[in-house]
Amino acid sequence: MISHYLPFLIIFVVLLAFREFFTFRKKLSLKYIFTPLITLTIIITALCSLKIFNISTYSIFTVTGLILALVGDTLLMIEETDLFLYGLLFFFLTQLSYITAFSTNYSFAIWNIIPAAGLLAFICFFYMSIKKRSKKWKSGILAYMLAIAVMLYFAIAGFNEISGKNILILTGAILFVISDVLIAINKFIKKIPNSTIIVWAIYAPSQLLIGLSNYYT
Repeated sequence: MISHYLPFLIIFVVLLAFREFFTFRKKLSLKYIFTPLITLTIIITALCSLKIFNISTYSIFTVTGLILALVGDTLLMIEETDLFLYGLLFFFLTQLSYITAFSTNYSFAIWNIIPAAGLLAFICFFYMSIKKRSKKWKSGILAYMLAIAVMLYFAIAGFNEISGKNILILTGAILFVISDVLIAINKFIKKIPNSTIIVWAIYAPSQLLIGLSNYYT
């Protein structure tokens, strides 16, 4: 199966390496070129899976989520002005797309209560940690946190049936959440040196794994 997407995987690694290098060297114009190219490569990779498998609800909404994320990535990469709220909106829509994709064929199992309770507790704790510093974005941030928590819940619940696809989904979802937590810490709690480099080292693979999940059943 890996032979179907290996060329894209190589391109992804090269683009991410260039993006991280140019970001570290403060070459904004090159950062602005390579950042969207990474997500665009993941979108193309996911679309090429449709040559092997039929179009499904899952593939439609994962690709839709990736396209929305591409817009969000483009907005959030800009350093000259603060487009955080607009980027948050597009990533909120990304999470709604992933929720729809990951909940395909979902059936409740009693153990699902555990991650649901854990995620709810984490949201309450983390939101209270950043509430005072989030100012005018409080409602939007809370809505986004709920959306990404539901996304992660369905990724975890996918293990009602263990498969290679569900492993990719869960790993991608966990990395996505970690990258977003780092963004929130950097913006609302404490500045993290080279935060965008660290975040993209986690975020880009998360999106790649979700994109690659289209190659598995």
